[in-house]
Amino acid sequence: MFPTDPTVCEAFGHDLITGGAVEPDRYKAMRPNGRAFLKAAPYLPLPEGPDDEHPLLATSGRTAYHFHTRTKTGRSRRLHRAAPGPWVELSAHDAAELGVTEGDVVRVTSPRGTVEAPARIGRGRDGVVFLPFHFGYWDTAGEDHTRAANELTITEWDPVSKQPLFKLAAVRVEKVADGRSPAPAPTTTASAPADGSAVPPTRGDDDVREDIDVAEPPESPPTPGHVPNVPQPATREA
Repeated sequence: MFPTDPTVCEAFGHDLITGGAVEPDRYKAMRPNGRAFLKAAPYLPLPEGPDDEHPLLATSGRTAYHFHTRTKTGRSRRLHRAAPGPWVELSAHDAAELGVTEGDVVRVTSPRGTVEAPARIGRGRDGVVFLPFHFGYWDTAGEDHTRAANELTITEWDPVSKQPLFKLAAVRVEKVADGRSPAPAPTTTASAPADGSAVPPTRGDDDVREDIDVAEPPESPPTPGHVPNVPQPATREA
């Protein structure tokens, strides 16, 4: 059973295209009665796709070594060493077309902004550029905002869930400088290089060591005789 009965449900649902709320009478006419609703939405084209000026499609995502904007994981020496900075991931075919090799600094430009970072020649799909979204500006100096993936993305969102469309942007990529070393992308995740022979393996070695003396666990807290704000059961007189 699902909580879809009109007397107990939290909402009557929304139109998946417009986000408009479903009217109560229309909802009741579907006779929910505890049944689940499986809604299907028609296909909609991308709000922005590749064109002559921006021929590639950028998407953003995670790496295994960081969480969100790294306000915690970025302070871990081991995790920071495994993925110390942003990168731009290109397929081997696209990199060859652009004259880009592993570690070269590239500029990714969308109609909204730019990102500059070393290139990882990876194993992704041709025509798609990947950027990790973890890297912003809280741990950098200056006002040169060219490393956050969301400099490129669209200011739109899903009409029902309000989830922003951070997963696509039409972009172009150009090389701006020769690389001095491989990109900081990990070699142990989906961002592994297409040719691993020229890229050293990812290491997260940590020089921090901590010795902890074995201690007995603390005593368990006493169990209360009565949980606050919960009525006590009635007692029967003898």
